[in-house]
Amino acid sequence: MHPGRYGKATGGHQHPNGPCGECLHVAREADAAIAAEFDLPAEIEPSVGYVDVVAVERATAGEKLPLTPTELVESVYLMRADGLAPEIMARRLHLPEITLEALDLVLGVVEAIAAPLTAATGRSTSAPTLTAVPADVAA
Repeated sequence: MHPGRYGKATGGHQHPNGPCGECLHVAREADAAIAAEFDLPAEIEPSVGYVDVVAVERATAGEKLPLTPTELVESVYLMRADGLAPEIMARRLHLPEITLEALDLVLGVVEAIAAPLTAATGRSTSAPTLTAVPADVAA
């Protein structure tokens, strides 16, 4: 935050549509300094099972975002749980309905396979788990 067009009443500069160039530059410099101080890689690749919960929330609200296959499945699962019609889900995710039908079929198969496991173990395995921690790290 820095003093700016919104004045002192709001505590300084705010970013309703994302950070301004100056704040983005400061944030990138801070990230680089932390990475150097702790000998961290500048870029990382998340594991295949990683789900960016913010991206999923934004996508299910209708924002067009690039999603990983895992995030796409999670988005469909959450919207199905909310009872949304396939046409609405396809529109929100900017997908052709045929793609959505394929994802829905995959989720149905997962649920059919998981049902006996859930009954036997008492643990639900019928859906992806919404998590911000990669599966291999959380285990």
